[in-house]
Amino acid sequence: MNKRCNHCLSEDYQPFRDYKPLDFGVSLVQCNNCGHVFSLIQESIDYDEFYSQGKYVLQDNRGSFFDKIIGLNNSLIVKKIRAENNGGRLLDFGSGKGQFLSLFDSAFWDLTGVETSIPRARFASEHYGLNIYSEFYESGVIGEGRYNVITLFHVLEHLTEPKALLKKLITGNLKAGGLVVLEVPLIESWQSQIAKDRWMHLDPPIHFSHYSKMIIDDLLLGLAITPIRYSYFSLPLGILGMCQALMSRFGYKGLLIEDLKFHRTFGLLGALLLTLPFAVFLESLAVIFKKGGIIRVYGRYNH
Repeated sequence: MNKRCNHCLSEDYQPFRDYKPLDFGVSLVQCNNCGHVFSLIQESIDYDEFYSQGKYVLQDNRGSFFDKIIGLNNSLIVKKIRAENNGGRLLDFGSGKGQFLSLFDSAFWDLTGVETSIPRARFASEHYGLNIYSEFYESGVIGEGRYNVITLFHVLEHLTEPKALLKKLITGNLKAGGLVVLEVPLIESWQSQIAKDRWMHLDPPIHFSHYSKMIIDDLLLGLAITPIRYSYFSLPLGILGMCQALMSRFGYKGLLIEDLKFHRTFGLLGALLLTLPFAVFLESLAVIFKKGGIIRVYGRYNH
């Protein structure tokens, strides 16, 4: 059981709002010192087994509708990165199956990924020809280091000591003036407030941290990273997250992404189609008020 805050390491915390206990013996608490929301995990979990089942099972869904949605979302991010850096060395930490890295033109970019899931690392190498490291990162230089851009999409919430690891990663690998892009679920989002303990991105027991903008800003400040752009919109995670949030208010208790992968029924698809217009409207409005399902920040390293 973890007994201290994942952000400031304080052991002074209290229950977070009126959230019920989650699956796998997880309770949400908020640090009284820094305000960070994190998970207390009381059961012993075999994480290797957990990451090999359910929605984390590797699927080759290239060309599917969902893959095209992810590709479109990634293309928007790539466009913003190119506006800041028109080429150079890029490291994607937590690179998954390699879809994101595959969108960069290798004539202008030297691309490297880190992915500890061997099947996903192999998929990225075999299908996209990418250079992927699969060792667990503890410290030091990855490859040749000296990267112009480092990206981390939905990585920090999975780490027990995200602040320490991110510091080692940035100081050991990012060039001065380099670009950092990181994305995590936003605990203060509207979909989180609607779904409460049924929010998709709580994801017990594998999400340890639940970030607010305040904590993200404090994290970046401690690493000498100056934010230059924020985004709160994600096509796949924002819209699907809001769909699950709304459906949960009417009794849905499943995990939408997992059910769409493995348990598609006419009832589920019908409920999703009925919910989708309202989800698109609410999530779009939430993004305007900076309460979308995720927070993505682009920042410059001022080392």
